[in-house]
Amino acid sequence: MGRDLLFLSSFFVIPYGLLTALGWVGGPRVEPAARMRVSLSVFFIVTSIAHFALGQKMARMLPSELPYRLEIIYVTGVFEFLGAVGVWLPKLRRLA
Repeated sequence: MGRDLLFLSSFFVIPYGLLTALGWVGGPRVEPAARMRVSLSVFFIVTSIAHFALGQKMARMLPSELPYRLEIIYVTGVFEFLGAVGVWLPKLRRLA
């Protein structure tokens, strides 16, 4: 589990770090809030894709008494994708 968490965290930390480093070496300077939105979008997109690619495996993690487990995984994958888009839309940012 710790390795999985580290792997997932990398999709959040690496984009932020790369955009920060880009500004240090004379590239375009990206504001911290925009770097955070990029990182959050990347993280949401990766986890959204995982919900569809590994849906059966994720569904087995839910209690067996819960109906529509696979459908729940797919719906949450859609919400994560919408969150990736929503962080860029000022009116939806807080909701995302």
